[in-house]
Order: sequence, then C-alpha cells, then structure tokens
Amino acid sequence: MSEVVMVIGLPASGKGTLSQGYIDQGYVHLNRDKAGGSVIDLLPKMEAAMKAGKNVVLDNLLWTAERREPFIEAATQAGVPIRCDWMATSKEDCQINALHRMWDRYGQVFLTAADFSDKAKKDPNIFPIAVLFKYGKEFENPTTGEGFAKVAKVKFKRSDPHWEIKGDGSAIIFDYDDTLRYSKGDKPWPEDPSEVDLMEGRKKLIKKLAKDNLLLGASNQSAIAKGLSDEVAQACFDRTHELLGVKFEYMYCPHKVPPVNCYCRKPQSGMGVYFVRKYGLDPAKCTYVGDQTTDKTFAKRMGFKFVHEKDFF
Repeated sequence: MSEVVMVIGLPASGKGTLSQGYIDQGYVHLNRDKAGGSVIDLLPKMEAAMKAGKNVVLDNLLWTAERREPFIEAATQAGVPIRCDWMATSKEDCQINALHRMWDRYGQVFLTAADFSDKAKKDPNIFPIAVLFKYGKEFENPTTGEGFAKVAKVKFKRSDPHWEIKGDGSAIIFDYDDTLRYSKGDKPWPEDPSEVDLMEGRKKLIKKLAKDNLLLGASNQSAIAKGLSDEVAQACFDRTHELLGVKFEYMYCPHKVPPVNCYCRKPQSGMGVYFVRKYGLDPAKCTYVGDQTTDKTFAKRMGFKFVHEKDFF
C-alpha cells in the first residue's frame, strides 16, 4: 500500500534534506517552492499520485493544524495512511541554516530585509529573520489527534562544515565595550573617539596574539539606534585599534530592539556566520571573548568556545 509522508517544520529547519531520503526511494515529491502556486494547489497532485498507487512526500511548512487538515482528510478518504515527520529544529539553528544558505547561493549574508539583493528577494528560501519569529510563534505541534497514523519528531543535528576550512580554521573574536575598551564619557559606550580607553592588560596580550592568530571583532552598537552616527562609531573602533596597536576586521550591529529585525544583533548569528564563511573557519576551533550573557549565547549558538573577558585577560 502507498503512503503519504508530510514533512513539516520551520523555515530552514532541514525539511528538504529529510525529504531527499524519500525522493531517493522513489516517492513523489510535492513542494510549493518547486511547483509554484500555493500549498493547497498541491492537493490535486497528491490525490492523483495516491490514485496511481504512488508514495508521496509532501514537503512544506504547514505550520498549523488547519493548513494540514485538507491533506490529512484527502489521504484518509483515499484509504492511504499519512504520517508526519516533524523537523523539530530550534529557531536558533534554523537561523544559522538560513544564513549559510544565503552564503551558499549568493556569497553573502543578508542581515536585514533591506539588504536583500533583487535576486534574493525572489527566492522563496531566503527570508528575513522576522519570518522565523512569525512561524515560530504560530507553529502548532502536530499530533496523531489530527489524523496522522504516526508523528515522528526528528531531532536536528548539525553536520560537519560543508565549506572549505582555510588553514587551521581558528580565530579569536572579541566583543569591544567592556571587553577591550571602556568609555571615559558619561555613557557606557564612547560617543567620541576621545572617550575611548583600553581596559587593563589588553594591548600587550592582543599584540602577542596577533602574531599567530586571526583576530576579529563583533559588537552590538545600540547607541547608533539611539542617535550616534555610524561615522562616529567607526571612528571609535579605529581609535580602539590605534590604542591596541593592532588593526583587525570587525562587524557591528547598529539596529535597535525590540523587535529583533536583523540577523546581526547578538545573540543572533549573522556576524558569526559571516566571519566563518569569509575566512573558512571551523566553529569548533574559534573562541569568542565577551562580557555579556548575549555574548555567551552567541558563542554557544555558533559552536564557538566562550571565554569571559576577565578570564581571558
């Protein structure tokens, strides 16, 4: 007897990879992104495949019971068992998957919706971070009570890097404020290069590390969303490097929260994926040095080792 397998999950959760296993077994693959139109347009194709006695793998978000219902009902009426493979991938892992997909297809990461290239805007598999939060909030866990013969919860496991690792693949990535520098001004962050000063012990160790290590920087700069100009923020970074006596590439997030509308604000993973792909890094061989819980969470999501600045320096 034929069967229908409904593969569901959040965007970039790994549904396509899971479905490929069924496709390799000869299952008819039904996917809105592949076929065009809307998801419900796949229903007649599913019915035709069942009538022909073929196995079907239906690979789409189908994130609510209401959206799953027509397909379950059609299979039930046809006397064909339908089961559900649920990619229970976390939003955080989906986010990293989405960022790597951007790099794989376009050679860059799109940190905000405004950054999308014209081509990427037409790609249904490339989406801003708000999409993940939307579907994550609305997602309804599948149950056999909906009519599935079985619901299998598939745990996501990140595979080894699929990109070329350059050199030994290692890097040390630093936060800036209260990790490398502090502000002599009235705010916790510098609002002028003259307010930048180094924390104790930074210059000597950074200069030593720079001889044999790739050094990078990743920083949240919420002050920009509060009125500080990008030019002044960059001048403060330049002053930091001048005082260190070492210059290295850095990224910073200038966006405000809430809500989160970018992939770059730590603990989101945009800056981490950018550096990993640009420099061919192995996340397991990278260290992130910071002082905040968001820094620690960022490192954990990326697979970096986290070291608190007090312990590192």
